[in-house]
Amino acid sequence: MKWLSISLMTIGLVLLGVFGFQYFHSEQAQEASMSEALERIEQGQDAAPAENRSTEDETSFLTSSVTNALTDITSALLSAISHNEEEETEQAANSETDDSVSANESNNSQQAEAATHASGSEDASNSEEKEEVVENSTHANETSVASSFQAHENESFAVLDIPKLGRSLPIIEGTDADSLAKGVGRVASTAYPGEGEQIVLSGHRDTVFRDFGQLEIGDRFIVTTPYGEFEYEMRETEIVDEDDTSVIREMGEEVLVVSTCYPFHLVGTAPERYVIYAYPVS
Repeated sequence: MKWLSISLMTIGLVLLGVFGFQYFHSEQAQEASMSEALERIEQGQDAAPAENRSTEDETSFLTSSVTNALTDITSALLSAISHNEEEETEQAANSETDDSVSANESNNSQQAEAATHASGSEDASNSEEKEEVVENSTHANETSVASSFQAHENESFAVLDIPKLGRSLPIIEGTDADSLAKGVGRVASTAYPGEGEQIVLSGHRDTVFRDFGQLEIGDRFIVTTPYGEFEYEMRETEIVDEDDTSVIREMGEEVLVVSTCYPFHLVGTAPERYVIYAYPVS
């Protein structure tokens, strides 16, 4: 637009100069013509010679041509200005349309992302529900199998692994002298792993449970049976009298209770029992 304005100003100045020149030339020519006419009249000649009229005609034609040319140029420039304004208006409209399209695309993208996130969350929730159902089903199956399982007295029916001590010990049905001589004994009146109640194991401090004092809260016990593997985490301990039978009781949940004589290094009959309570690892 700036160059168009400059062009129009230039044309205006040129037109002004042409018209000024024409007016000045016309006045001069008219004065000269009148003087010459008076002289000729005094001399008895023709008052308007053909040559002067020809000169005036040429000046008029030149002025008219320049004026027409400048008029055409001005019309062309005005047309260009109008076309340029139309292009700018069209570009502005296209820009607004592009911005609107871009905004719509961005909004659609955000909506799609939100839908994907919602779908992912729903899938994750469904997956968690399925896992929970499978876990509950597996637990129910294990409980059912454990309830139907029955070991024979003095029979080795499972294995107790103690990773902290690096030991794998046979679990024997019963806690009489013969059973404890073979391995870790299970108190027959308590549950089997997977039945959801207290499981009591007992062993000698100087054989199967040697170095039992090295165990700490958080250590693991793993019981492998014919119907499954069960892992327990040590959470608490207590020391009771050797005649305290309150340790064996219903607890309302599955708990692995492991006991041995105490103090560990006492020579002779120990007066107490060291008891570990371990709970299932999810």
